[in-house]
Amino acid sequence: MKPKGITYVLLGMEKEFLAPMPVETIPGVGKVTLKSLHSKGFYRIGDIAKVSEEYFGAAFGKYGIDLWHKAHGEGSEYLTSPQERKSISKETTYDTDVMNKKEIESTLFYLTGKVCQMLRDRNWQTSTVSIKLRYSDFQTITRAKTVKPTDDDKLIFYTAVQLFRKSYTRRVSVRLIGIHLSKFSEFGEQELLFEDKDTIRAKMLKAVNKIRARYGYSVIQLGKSE
Repeated sequence: MKPKGITYVLLGMEKEFLAPMPVETIPGVGKVTLKSLHSKGFYRIGDIAKVSEEYFGAAFGKYGIDLWHKAHGEGSEYLTSPQERKSISKETTYDTDVMNKKEIESTLFYLTGKVCQMLRDRNWQTSTVSIKLRYSDFQTITRAKTVKPTDDDKLIFYTAVQLFRKSYTRRVSVRLIGIHLSKFSEFGEQELLFEDKDTIRAKMLKAVNKIRARYGYSVIQLGKSE
């Protein structure tokens, strides 16, 4: 069944469902890993599932063991879709150009909260965080970083602010600052016997979204350390 474009896989059928898919469908398989997999004859997820965990682990190390389990439909919460997704972005153009880094980072923090709200509303997580910086002389700089799939304000802001600090190298005031998220995956919640702190935080952020949806975005403001 595919209501709202979602495919439901029956319990125990995960391995069979994944088998015909190309190995690059597995989250975390980039160009280098893909080339290595192809060189050893692994083109489909089913090719990985056919060999033993010991064999695959010996060939690809600890990361290979993780891939082997994902090929069996085990251990991954992230479900990728082959269709291209649009990006999510927010930016601010200052009425008066700004040189104060703390003020710019505060703006970036606010924008991060906005895009993360949109991300969680769609039940997505992002794998690429980008920032856009425009100086008062209109020189524009963009920087991006690939991250583990996340919808967490704290992690996304940390990445964005590090990108900003690397980009802001001139003693020139700033006209515009923005954040851009892309390369999305759908997040599937799992029922766990024991919840770790990341799971508890994810549920807290979902609750924040629901409260904001009902009472407005400004009713709850997360701190930079939260």
